[in-house]
Amino acid sequence: MKNLNAKVIILLVITSFGLKAQETSPAVATTPLRFGLHASPNISYIQSNDPDAESSSKVKFAFGLMVEYNFAPNYSFSTGVDYIFRGGELTLPVEVSENPSVFINRTGTYQAGMVQIPLYLKMRTKEFGYMRYFAEFGGRLGFPVDQLTEFEDSSPGFEVQGDALEKNYINPIDVMFSIGLGGEYNLGGNTSLVAGLYYNRSLADNIKTSGGTLGTEKKYGYRFDYVNLKVGILF
Repeated sequence: MKNLNAKVIILLVITSFGLKAQETSPAVATTPLRFGLHASPNISYIQSNDPDAESSSKVKFAFGLMVEYNFAPNYSFSTGVDYIFRGGELTLPVEVSENPSVFINRTGTYQAGMVQIPLYLKMRTKEFGYMRYFAEFGGRLGFPVDQLTEFEDSSPGFEVQGDALEKNYINPIDVMFSIGLGGEYNLGGNTSLVAGLYYNRSLADNIKTSGGTLGTEKKYGYRFDYVNLKVGILF
């Protein structure tokens, strides 16, 4: 009888610990399709292999919709729609007179508002308490919907004027490679706080060739690359 009572007490203790663990452990997301919102400050800069180019970075901002489709416990496809501000400053020598030949340094400040569609493969770790860590890699397809280019010359008297100021100097399609690392903090159920750091590299030129106005040449590349910190919430 004493042995039976001891076994019952041990069973009750083990059961109580199991119930306690279930109460304190975060609920694992079971919904295959999740939506969310994010905000992403970024450092945008112009990357070029032109030996005469000098560039500087700008702090920009992005926001958008996140969509994830979980096709396996630790794997998902990630997409959405973003609106991002990108650009930077680029200084190049420009020939402003042919006879005699006169060159000046011209700085172009490029600002582009783009709609981007990301497509990632997302790989997660198992849960460590309330945290999961992830890696994402894939690409982005972008389309500038708003753009502005301003010029500043090193010498007065050669300012860009007239129709040249109204031209669009940013290419209409942008294709990027992107990779990022981050973490998710479970807030309960399917809701998670998400943060990640990403490197984004354009695979095609973002600035058009215009030697007479911009100083850009076809044999070189001029890309809007950026690094961003994405913070958002998934439901």
